[in-house]
Amino acid sequence: MPTHSSPLLLVAVLSLSGCGPREAEPADAFALVDPFIGTGGAGFGSANCHPGATLPFGMVQVGPDTTRVGGVSDFDHAAGYHRADRQLLGFSHSRLSGVSTPDLGAVLITPGTLEPRALVPLDARTLPFAGVEERAEPGFYSVQLKAPAVLAELTATSRAAHHRYHFADGLPARLVFDVGYGIASTGVAAAHVEVVAPDRIEGWVEHRGRFSSQAVGGHKTFFSAVVSPVPTSWGTFKGETYDDAVPTRDGQKVGAVLTFDAPEVTVRLALSYVGVAGARGNLDAELPAGARFEDTRTAAAAAWRAQLSRLRFAGGDARTQQILATALYRAALAPNLHADVDGAYPGLDGAVRVATGHRQHHFFSLWDTSRTVHPLLSLIDPRRQRELADSLLQMGDDAGGALPRWTAGHASTSVTLGAPADVMLADSVLTGAGPPADRVLDLILASAEAPVPAGRPVPGREGVASYVRRGWVPADEESRSVSRTLEYAIADAAITRLARHVGRADVAARFAPRARSYAALFDPATRAFRGRNADGTFVARLDPLVYEEQGLYYGGNAAQYAWLAPHDPSGLLGLFGPPEAAADELERLFARGRQERERDPLSGLLPSSGYTQQNEHALHAAFLFLAAGRPERTQTWVQWIAATQYGTGADGLPGNEDAGALSAWFVWAAMGLYPNPGQGWYWLGVPLVDRLEVTRPDGALVISRRGEGPFVHDVTLDGERLPHPWVTHARLARGRALVFTMGETPGAFGRDFGRPPTADVDEPR
Repeated sequence: MPTHSSPLLLVAVLSLSGCGPREAEPADAFALVDPFIGTGGAGFGSANCHPGATLPFGMVQVGPDTTRVGGVSDFDHAAGYHRADRQLLGFSHSRLSGVSTPDLGAVLITPGTLEPRALVPLDARTLPFAGVEERAEPGFYSVQLKAPAVLAELTATSRAAHHRYHFADGLPARLVFDVGYGIASTGVAAAHVEVVAPDRIEGWVEHRGRFSSQAVGGHKTFFSAVVSPVPTSWGTFKGETYDDAVPTRDGQKVGAVLTFDAPEVTVRLALSYVGVAGARGNLDAELPAGARFEDTRTAAAAAWRAQLSRLRFAGGDARTQQILATALYRAALAPNLHADVDGAYPGLDGAVRVATGHRQHHFFSLWDTSRTVHPLLSLIDPRRQRELADSLLQMGDDAGGALPRWTAGHASTSVTLGAPADVMLADSVLTGAGPPADRVLDLILASAEAPVPAGRPVPGREGVASYVRRGWVPADEESRSVSRTLEYAIADAAITRLARHVGRADVAARFAPRARSYAALFDPATRAFRGRNADGTFVARLDPLVYEEQGLYYGGNAAQYAWLAPHDPSGLLGLFGPPEAAADELERLFARGRQERERDPLSGLLPSSGYTQQNEHALHAAFLFLAAGRPERTQTWVQWIAATQYGTGADGLPGNEDAGALSAWFVWAAMGLYPNPGQGWYWLGVPLVDRLEVTRPDGALVISRRGEGPFVHDVTLDGERLPHPWVTHARLARGRALVFTMGETPGAFGRDFGRPPTADVDEPR
């Protein structure tokens, strides 16, 4: 079936093919960002983004926590907010971006006008909430409440939040500090609040969410807050009991209520994961006495303008520009700063340590971000990526020599699978944004071939002993055995490249065969990767379209997982026969996904049986057509995904944002590139705007699109025609002008895929 025969597909493609208004000057990305994109949706279409105020990769994410009559679902309130809600709980200071499970929610502050005792129950202080009166931009959030008539404004530094509340004339001005609060179903093990002085409140909360509960020694968030003016009265509560002038409370539901004789109240509040003294130090360093709200907001905007300027762009239609600007913003929200201003942070083992030479970060959603976010930072913000790689390496050292795969706070969780830390660190080294290669390789090897010793705070590779011995993870020994095997193969390919990069031929010789272990699970009869038992037999049955069939797959079905070997595209496609046969098989996956959307607009609420942008294991699939010599299919489907699965509304992301992973995909697509992490080269797609400029420290790389139409006819780098639809990182990094020539009909460029070089065949830098 010709890929450009569908009228709907043609419209989708042409909407991104340069037919919209052009701009000669770079767009103002800051002004284009809409933090409300991705804050709505339902079911599997919930992105769980948050519109609150934060800085790039900041510790604090201060913003609204909302609810609705009858309660909320964790699945679409994981960040504490949903655009469709009409009840406000208050404003908390910590959360995870774009995950499916809620956690954290440190210190909920709610403005109120009732008597203090009436404000103690959470449901009693829930406020009517009109979403149309919200405003958000990078680093700032505000909402005008009607009952009571209060204007709430929020901005942030890296470790602190700055609040400003305007109460209508004549209204009692009160603030509730709910310290024993957790987002949605997040539990609280214990909390402490202390009114140190009438204008200073301090304390801590230990959350018991799905992720925070896995922290060694418990996950405590400490805070120190100063209010202005000095309250005229104050009191604290525990459960439903409130008392004036009682300075301390301990329990699960504790907090304080402050009353002011002024129409305007400000709060300066800093967090720490080490102690109250650390929070106080963070506050003194970032929001000292006399700090003005407008100055904090101006500084936050400046920080975001600097971050967004790392990729300037021009041209394309207004829709694409807004999605791209917001995607750049979302890709810079996590991982989050974890250390205090003095470098102190809690390690994965629960011990307090001091980071030297870098600022320690946390919330590494590596199964997701190793595919898109970290490679993007390596290209456009290598210094930041180096800091994040150093943080991950530090975590491995803190854990006794084993790398985590998904961290929240100082918890190394059992969420997801595979060995994505290996991929992220190897890719950082191979792209010049990583720590010393020998140190990285030694730490990776500590847990890549054998189980992690008992007592370590990291899960390691489940089933690794059988995987090394047999070449696959047996289905009768481990759950999600197919997904684990395929992910281990990707990681082992990255280890192979890294080992060759540092001259460790012995290591490369051990891991190179394992990079092909995915092939051991391919069943020609079902044309899919199928669970295989320890004795070598395949599982009894397989329905390729069933989501997580028999527990063999993670977040997808066999039809989608059939394409999860991006590190070896030619070898993967060869399992399906000649290149054209493989392309046709892959085309059916995309066609099924498109048909689902056309037949049922609500199909995004449930897992797709065809191509899906909702889970990361399939994000690279459109680029595999290049390896089959069918570049026009890559160009068509990439533009279809961008046109139909991304938007400018609250449902503008196709699924869980996963710490920026889905947004970073759109940024890559807009550049006309896509990474192959750990391999040292990029696929060439089709740019979505006319001009992009990567402002790297060693000089700008300009990516431009010439001519009209949705198909690529030629690509040059610094005037030299590229013979194949890929480019090495080494060549791109020293390049200055990457030019795509476009046409209305499919072109000849990219039909010869060639043989992409691996990272051990480094070109001169």
